[in-house]
Amino acid sequence: MTSEGPSNGKKPMSKLRRNAEDRLRIAPRPLTCPDEIDIMRLLHELQVHQVELEMQNEELRSAYARADAALENLTELNAHLEERVTARTAELLAALDSSKAAERAKSSFLANMSHEIRTPMNGILGMASLLRRSGLSPKQVDHLDKIEIAGRHLLGILNDLLDFAKIEAGRLELENTEFNLAELIQDSAAMIADMASAKGLQFATRLSDAPRVLYGDPRRLTQALLNYLGNAIKFTHQGQITLTVSPLDETKDDCLLRFEVCDTGIGLTPEQIKPLFEAFIQADSSTTRKFGGTGLGLAITRRLARQMGGDTGVTSTPGEGSCFWLTARLGKTAPGEAATDPLPP
Repeated sequence: MTSEGPSNGKKPMSKLRRNAEDRLRIAPRPLTCPDEIDIMRLLHELQVHQVELEMQNEELRSAYARADAALENLTELNAHLEERVTARTAELLAALDSSKAAERAKSSFLANMSHEIRTPMNGILGMASLLRRSGLSPKQVDHLDKIEIAGRHLLGILNDLLDFAKIEAGRLELENTEFNLAELIQDSAAMIADMASAKGLQFATRLSDAPRVLYGDPRRLTQALLNYLGNAIKFTHQGQITLTVSPLDETKDDCLLRFEVCDTGIGLTPEQIKPLFEAFIQADSSTTRKFGGTGLGLAITRRLARQMGGDTGVTSTPGEGSCFWLTARLGKTAPGEAATDPLPP
């Protein structure tokens, strides 16, 4: 009976156990005379297994203890990290709110100051216009010309500041009215023709097969084109300036047009081009001293173009000239109307 106890199927039998079982089957002995040596060996094996199990249990308990300690440390670290993340998030949100408040305050200040200064400036220009009709001497007319030039320059700066403040505050809304593209190009050319002629520059416009009647904001589109044309005249001392309009994409309802102003001016380096469309940026500080301006014209042009569903860019070679372009998506149908396919003949 004792020889069958360890072979209960729960654990594989040892070699010693298998040998004992073989001997019992080959040369059976009475159960009352068990082999004392085999029994002692079995008892020793059981003791060894028991010690091994105890050692394994001790190792497991130690491992569990280390795991519990690590888990506790990890929990503490996680709680500390969550506290830091929460605190940092609160700081960032507060900084963001402060930044937005400062941005709103800046935009409000620029808008208010521009309005407060522009109103008396319009009065000065109006009075100068009245003085021109009062029979002035040539010297007085010359002084009056300088007053009007300075006044219009300051008024242009104020308009740029006001427009930029509106754009930054998200308060600049584009109109969507009908206009004639050819007339808009002609009017833009007429506004700068005298400036180009005074510098001896040739000026030409090229209008390709683009739709003539479109819907959009003609005033803001003209403003963007005049920013390009004004810069071209300012930085071109000889040669020519060309305004080209060409379609890039056209559907039943709208079209994407490309407006490009090319000149034979001083040109730009790649380093000068990179920040060119950022606010208050000009090619270099000497440009501001020599030609004036706020550095807002191109930044406003880019924002206007993007509000029109397009973008801006420039290609340039120093000493040869530049080509400034903008794209705008303009409607072909009146707001609220959808284009219909023509009826078959």
